[in-house]
Amino acid sequence: MKIRSASLPRLALISAVVSTLAACSSDSDDSGTMVDAADTTIYTTCESANAADAATAATAPNFAFTSTVATDFSSGRVERISIGDTPNLSGCTPATLSDIVVRTDGNNAYELGRFNLDSFTQFDKESLAANYQYSLNGVNGGSANPHDVVFKNETTAYIARYGTASIWVVNPSATTEAEFLTAEIDLSAYDADGATEMTALTLVDDKLFVLMQRLQSFSATLPSYVAVFDTSGDTAVEINTGMGNDGLNGIELPVQNAQGMAYNADTNDLLITAAGDRYNSDKTNAEKLSGGLVSVDATDYTSELLLDDNEINGDVSADDAMPEFFADALVVSAEKGYLLSSASFGSSNIRTFNPTTGLIADAPLANFTGMDITTMAVGPTGLVWVGIKDATSPGFDRVNVTDDTVVGERVRTELNPNRVVFVTR
Repeated sequence: MKIRSASLPRLALISAVVSTLAACSSDSDDSGTMVDAADTTIYTTCESANAADAATAATAPNFAFTSTVATDFSSGRVERISIGDTPNLSGCTPATLSDIVVRTDGNNAYELGRFNLDSFTQFDKESLAANYQYSLNGVNGGSANPHDVVFKNETTAYIARYGTASIWVVNPSATTEAEFLTAEIDLSAYDADGATEMTALTLVDDKLFVLMQRLQSFSATLPSYVAVFDTSGDTAVEINTGMGNDGLNGIELPVQNAQGMAYNADTNDLLITAAGDRYNSDKTNAEKLSGGLVSVDATDYTSELLLDDNEINGDVSADDAMPEFFADALVVSAEKGYLLSSASFGSSNIRTFNPTTGLIADAPLANFTGMDITTMAVGPTGLVWVGIKDATSPGFDRVNVTDDTVVGERVRTELNPNRVVFVTR
């Protein structure tokens, strides 16, 4: 796999009022304007983020940043929650389109604008002003549809561009257009249609793991793959894992349509969830079940199918039987994790499972059955934050991992959360 020099992206270095996020995917010149470094306004565009809430942001030891989406998908924004004695909403960024996710390097909050946004925005965690916004589209047109970013250090990050065949290597501390894009990693060998559908990235020491769905016309006809790169030098070099086929250096997975990837530091394994061919109307329900939960050793690259998605489904031979498909997994220890599955739009379940053995609970958690669950993450106090989409009460339920009980009241957001990250002040 080769690294090629990259042509420079267009840059939109924007003002604090982000009213033109969608324009970054156009073919026009996104010159933008410089952010006023003296602007310390805390944006309280959320109706419930009043002055008192904004004041608590000055003393809260931690923040949660969540990307949120309107129920009708007409808009989205990043909302900030101050985590003190009682978590509360303490500000929102101005609205953009709905296909966004939030990410963090541990110190800053970033918004990835996905399909037809193609943007990378850094927000000041205190004022919520936008420090900058860069386009991720390059010069070839179409939508790069960025899905994930992982940060190596202050000057190097890797961005998975779902709609393309290349990862961008960028400088998240860049202050000029010429400093932002530093290289591209070519993954075109993994898929002949021009897009590998790379959906998740993980860094383990100096190894970059890249999860690719490899769909064909949105159908899961090929096995998903993980490519591995050594990033210890000046350029990323692909590692021949010995686990690929057809001349590919990566790890061929025993599942299709991989969704997410989580690292278990206790076992040095990557846990990968896959949804199978759930959207292929030409297949029977039983034929769609080609997903599951896979464990990949981060040292020797061997893989094991820990859970077949048939294990949580009964008889799916009837046309009206709706199977459950794996959507996400969260590891909290070597012995415990949470598995998110969904049978239909708006109906999800969470089960506990053992990430080492693959043993899964027979029944979903009582408090998280048949709900519209969007995301799971471990918060700064060890509670698991579970994102809930709800027309009247969106937000996060927090779970005690010892007994799986819900702690306190729901932490409310104004729009529906789809991801959450945590930043220590």
